Amino acid sequence: MRPCVCLLALLCLAASTPLVDAQDAGGRLAFYSDRDGHNDLYVMNTDGSGLTNLTDQVGRNLEPVWSPDGSKIAFRSYRDGAWDVYVMNADGSGVLNVSNSQSVDKLPVWSPDGSQIAFRSNRDGNWEIYLVNADGSDLRNLTNNPAYDTAPTWSPDGSKIAFRSSRTHPDQVYLINADGSGERQLTSNPGTAGQLETLSLSGLTWSPDGRTIALVAGDLNSLYANIVAVNVETGEMKLLTSGRDLHGHPRWSPDGSRMVYECRRANNWDIYVMNADGSEVRRLTNDPANEWFPVWSPDGSKIAFTSERDGNWEVYVINADGSGLSNLTSNPGDDVGVAWGPVR
Repeated sequence: MRPCVCLLALLCLAASTPLVDAQDAGGRLAFYSDRDGHNDLYVMNTDGSGLTNLTDQVGRNLEPVWSPDGSKIAFRSYRDGAWDVYVMNADGSGVLNVSNSQSVDKLPVWSPDGSQIAFRSNRDGNWEIYLVNADGSDLRNLTNNPAYDTAPTWSPDGSKIAFRSSRTHPDQVYLINADGSGERQLTSNPGTAGQLETLSLSGLTWSPDGRTIALVAGDLNSLYANIVAVNVETGEMKLLTSGRDLHGHPRWSPDGSRMVYECRRANNWDIYVMNADGSEVRRLTNDPANEWFPVWSPDGSKIAFTSERDGNWEVYVINADGSGLSNLTSNPGDDVGVAWGPVR
C-alpha cells in the first residue's frame, strides 16, 4: 500500500536521535497502517507510546479526523460493501455509520463545535457536499448542483463552508453558509497571483481568524504548484511561494502566524515552514526520501509528518525549528495519514 499523491508534496538527523519531550505538545496522534495485513486506524501518545488498534478488522479504514474536543474520530471505511463515513469514540468504541449509502462517501471534516460532519458523496451521480449530524441524523445535500463539488472545509466560526467546484471552468473556490444559503464564488480562475497563472486549485484550508483561505494553485499538468492566500472578503489572491517547484498540503499554525507545507525540489519532497505572509522560509527536513502530509501539534511547537526514509512509510515528529527528529512508529508496515488530536 502506498498513499496516492496529487499536487503534493524535516535537517537530516541521525537515526539514533532520542525522543525529545514530544508529550509536552499535548494531544494524541491517529494514523492508519497496514501493519496487521489490512488498513486499520491506530492512536498513540505523542512520544510513540500507548499504541492502540482502534478498528482491528479486515477491510480498509482511512482518513482519521479528530473531533474538536478529541472525544471522537471520524473516518471512512469499506466494511459494509461501500465506502462510508463513520464516527467512533476515541477509544474505538461506539462505531457508527453516519453516511450509510452504497455510493462513495469520503473526506469527512468536523464542524468547529463538533455537532456536524461535512463530506463529499457521489450518491446523486456526481460529487456533492453533504452534511450530517455527528449522531447520523439529518443527512442533507448542501450543494445540490450538477457540477463536481468537493474538498469541503469549515470556517473557524462554523458559519460557512468553502469548497472547490467545476460549475465554472476551470474549477473555482466557492463559499456557502452552513444552512445552504448565501452561496458565492470566491475565486476567479484563470487569474494571476503575482506572476503565477492560476489554473488548478486544491488543498483549501482556513486561517484561524477566518479571514484567509490558503490553497495550492498550479498548472493543469502538475508541473508546478504554489501556495496562495485568498482574502475571504474580496477574493484577492496573494502568492506565498514562488518558482516552478511543487508545493502542497499547506496547514496554518494554531495561532495563524506560520504555515507548514511540503515542497518537491530536485525531485524530492521535504517539509518547510514559513511565516503566514510567505517570509522567513525554513526547511525542516533534508533527506533523499520523500516526506509528506505535515500537521501541527495543538500548541504549535511540533510537527508530525509521514516519511519513507526507512524504506517504508513511518510517522515522524519534529520540533517546529527543525530539531528533535523522532520516528514514532518504527514498524515494517506502512503508517500514513497522521492526524494530531487536541488536548483534552
